[in-house]
Amino acid sequence: WMQTPAGFKVENGKAILVNFFAAGFNPSTLPRYAHTVDALLLTGGCVAAAVGAYYLLKGVHLEFGRKSISYGLLIAAPRGGEAMIKVLEDTLLCHATEELLEANTTSLVAGADGCPAGWFVVMRDLKTGETAHHTVAGFTGLLDLCAWTKVLAVDIPVGLLETVSEGGRPVDRLARKRLQPHRASSVFPAPCRPATLCATYQEAVDATRAHSAGRRSLSRQAFGLFPKLREVDALMTPELQDRVREVHPELCFAALNDGHALPEYKKTPEGHATRIRLLQAAGFDISEAGIEKLAKQGVGKDDVLDAYAACWTAARIARGEAECLGDALATDGHGLLMQMWF
Repeated sequence: WMQTPAGFKVENGKAILVNFFAAGFNPSTLPRYAHTVDALLLTGGCVAAAVGAYYLLKGVHLEFGRKSISYGLLIAAPRGGEAMIKVLEDTLLCHATEELLEANTTSLVAGADGCPAGWFVVMRDLKTGETAHHTVAGFTGLLDLCAWTKVLAVDIPVGLLETVSEGGRPVDRLARKRLQPHRASSVFPAPCRPATLCATYQEAVDATRAHSAGRRSLSRQAFGLFPKLREVDALMTPELQDRVREVHPELCFAALNDGHALPEYKKTPEGHATRIRLLQAAGFDISEAGIEKLAKQGVGKDDVLDAYAACWTAARIARGEAECLGDALATDGHGLLMQMWF
């Protein structure tokens, strides 16, 4: 049934069969049945002809052997001549399956932000508006959890340069300019890829200076993100970027605020309350009490807000409403686009 995406529901990122008959009988049933019968006749005819040929070769059961060859080829030969029909059957099956998959899985979007426990994830069903949240330990777990989502928006640099430029990647500079005058400092320059491979802070500083013209240094805050950066950089591919997009929470909140960067820092009481109000206005059932409960489970309060904002942006991307910073043709050494969505 897993090859026929119908008759199931998604719970906690997993597909669960709930209707056997819907899985067995749906728009893909007829082309699947024709494909199976065609393969059965082709295989059966070839086996019958092969048995008959063996008997003729051995000089035994000659009459039976001749009939086996005749009937076998009579059944199998048309199947070979129907190769184009088989291609058509397979094409119809693929289209039917894709349509079912589109109808059943593309209503889910997710936003994720790094937290002390790993990643805090907010998932939303665009059809029903239902929202759920989860915590996973690593990026591999995040990708597994969100395998059924149409868009996964993550608050972490995707795509790294091999050398250090002033202000970081071009997209970092664009984001900082977009968030002026209040939140520009929230965008830290993404480190160069060689530095992220270092095990100690001093080694990372040395690598940063070695790969920059101005002998630039590296903050300890940036170094603290290296484990997550390494994992993301190792797992991301250009193909995966079709649905896994980089976001920056302050760009998301600015979009929620009619395009204006929020003047209040997110860790202040005023900034915290403003972000909650914006998310509530966007239709999320989020409250201070709920955030406090998650904080006791190892999730930072600002991480919760940032993940919800990322989820909101994921929905905008899925609906074709989101904006993007960064050159659509600029890629890093791994072929990854360096863009931020909001």
